[in-house]
Amino acid sequence: MPHKELVHTLRGLVGASQVLCEGDLSAYELDWRGRERGKALAVIRPGSTAEVAAVVRACAAAGVTMVPQGGGVIINVSSVGSLNCEDRAPIVYSAAKAAVNSLTKAIAVKYGAQGIRANVLAPGFTHSEKTLQATREVIAPMEEKSAFGRAGDGEEQAQVAVFLASDRASYVNGVVLPVDGGWSVRMA
Repeated sequence: MPHKELVHTLRGLVGASQVLCEGDLSAYELDWRGRERGKALAVIRPGSTAEVAAVVRACAAAGVTMVPQGGGVIINVSSVGSLNCEDRAPIVYSAAKAAVNSLTKAIAVKYGAQGIRANVLAPGFTHSEKTLQATREVIAPMEEKSAFGRAGDGEEQAQVAVFLASDRASYVNGVVLPVDGGWSVRMA
């Protein structure tokens, strides 16, 4: 199954920087009590404070829906660059992604008793339309950071997200899960 189809099968919310909330979740900025607070969500710039604010709003909107239903699953996407220092990642990018990790852990603790599981998928270097536009001189060193000596692909990331959203992960809460081919182990 292609990456986009897998992601759309999730029962939870995937808060990736490239994924804007759809349907009712994108209509308003909401706090956890569900009050309207302002305008529609704007375009998100990856790795910025705007992204963090958008993830907060998306999680709040998801919570408003999930709490009355007795729970649900929130999957946010940060980056392996949030786990330690990465020389190629801008400082603001790493800090913003680390903020997403912390937010997700706080949601897991505060709302776990209400049936909400919140976890983070932290991809390593993954081939995408954007990354494949780079030269081989740029891509090769990034691929070599993985213990497998290659980049991941969207399908591999999506499969882990599907697991986190499934009942098989019913006792997984507050986890930041690197899906990076061993890259983060080398960063430690």
